[in-house]
Amino acid sequence: DDVLHESNCTIFATGHDEFKNITPKYLMRRMKSEGLVFDGRNMLSQSFKAELAEKKFSYMAVGQSAE
Repeated sequence: DDVLHESNCTIFATGHDEFKNITPKYLMRRMKSEGLVFDGRNMLSQSFKAELAEKKFSYMAVGQSAE
């Protein structure tokens, strides 16, 4: 929790199960509003990405365009 407190960016660089089970709400409650989530494992679901976008968070992933 402390590492996410008021962070501007969260980077998922490993596919460990504890990271796969994080919810968008968990991140959004801890990060600064409109933060960036970078998915270095390309593991987050479409619904996860949609929920982030709904709250104006940015999402980027390896191998995906920045659109």
